[in-house]
Amino acid sequence: MDTALRSTALWASTIQGLFALTWALYVAFLPGLLARAGVDARFVVVFVLLDQIVFAVCDWASGIYADRLVRLLNRLAPALTACALVSSCALVALPWVAGFGVPALLVAITVLWTATSSALRAPVFTLLGRVGGSARPSGTISLALLGIGVAGAIAPMLTRALAQEDPRVALGVCAASLAIAALFTSRLEARGPDATTAAVEPTRAPVVFIAALVVIAGFGVQVHTVLLGARAAKAGLLWAPWWSPAFWIGFSLGLIASAVIGRGASGVSPLRIGASGLLVGALALIGAQLAADAALFGVSQLVAGAAWALFTAVACRAALTYGGGAGIGSPMGLIFSALAVATLARVLLVYAGLQAGTWVAWLPAIAYVVCGAILLLFAVGGSTTRGRASAAD
Repeated sequence: MDTALRSTALWASTIQGLFALTWALYVAFLPGLLARAGVDARFVVVFVLLDQIVFAVCDWASGIYADRLVRLLNRLAPALTACALVSSCALVALPWVAGFGVPALLVAITVLWTATSSALRAPVFTLLGRVGGSARPSGTISLALLGIGVAGAIAPMLTRALAQEDPRVALGVCAASLAIAALFTSRLEARGPDATTAAVEPTRAPVVFIAALVVIAGFGVQVHTVLLGARAAKAGLLWAPWWSPAFWIGFSLGLIASAVIGRGASGVSPLRIGASGLLVGALALIGAQLAADAALFGVSQLVAGAAWALFTAVACRAALTYGGGAGIGSPMGLIFSALAVATLARVLLVYAGLQAGTWVAWLPAIAYVVCGAILLLFAVGGSTTRGRASAAD
């Protein structure tokens, strides 16, 4: 990985981490913002549902649009920077708009923030591909996703510390940080190739299949880290405050491991690595539920998070392999849309009032097992097909 590509991946990782922290703070401050606007607190879930629907639509659309901009205009930085600045301004405006007491205006500014924030996800990876050209080592994608793990680890502590603070300060700092990071876009794009690339029709069916697995496994992660973490806190478990941070620390370590494995295990199918990780992770999820001491709980959470990282890295690599002919943005946009759908499914579970069921505790492990088994069958089937083709030759 050359210096330009590494620095761009670190920049992408910073953007992803800042956005994840921004989202966590937004959700933490949302009840207070709705109260300022004169909206009943029960509509918090409705707002989160709306946000995830917008993300699910705009993430894929923004990825497709970013790839087209690169092909047609050979420039992405102006559009990406503009969207990031609009997103930052909308984020800063949220507390002020809420103070006007006009719910419709709060909905409008929230949708604007959510839609423009999609430019901070898949299009960032389009820029990463533009700098890297045809060289897309697995370590680059893993490094670019690392910020999500770091943000997930510190977000619970940060939101607890800032819960009683003025949202204008916290959201303003996040918005300013994102805006400053966006200003580096043009400088990074200058390192990319000057010639436009010809469009290559992507293979959509396998990418949709991979995205469907991301929805299932991502739903399990959402239930485990959010719903079960909250349930553990209510039960008064001593290690409950580390429920989510421990998982995301494991995720970050798993991304580093996936990059190392991707470089050193060229003869091993990435799909089998992802499947094996999920199956081992399912056991870890069960262990986290049944843990009787903090040590076992911590190890279980780390392994479960690392399993999610291995699968995420494999899913991104597979999506780029099958659907990245026209650019990185489109397949990565679909992966991010799948993650939004997974979050949407978890919120719908809460909206339906089903989160308290005892059966909910087993959903994460079931999701891991289902995805791991399907992915393993897909990997074995692909190996068998290639073997038969080789024999025929």
